This record gives sequence, structure tokens and C-alpha cells, in this order.
Amino acid sequence: MPKFRALSDLKYPTNVRANRENWEWKEAAAGEVVDDIPTKSRPWLLEQGHIELVDEAAEDAAEGEE
Repeated sequence: MPKFRALSDLKYPTNVRANRENWEWKEAAAGEVVDDIPTKSRPWLLEQGHIELVDEAAEDAAEGEE
């Protein structure tokens, strides 16, 4: 599952298949890496600059250099 870094504070539903009144909400602070952003929301959030895809291989390599 892809991981995304929140570039702004986010609040999003984790169970979008449920009726809207039964949605459970999660919050992600700017800088936090999450993997449960709803698939339907990802393109818009990426386009608006609210999230970015995390390149795990690059981050692992950077951690190994420290």
C-alpha cells in the first residue's frame, strides 16, 4: 500500500464505504506519513498539494547514510 506524507493537517474518513453519517474520521498532522488515505481522494489531494507520495527506497537509503 502506498504511503503519503501530509503536507497540511488533514481529516479524512477511514471507512468511506459506509454511509456518510457512519464514517469514522482520522487526522494526520502536516509531516505525518500515512497509508490509509482513501483511494478516491488521493488524486485531488496530490493535485492540491495536500499530500505527497513517499519514496520509501530513497528514505531508507538516506537513513543508512546517517
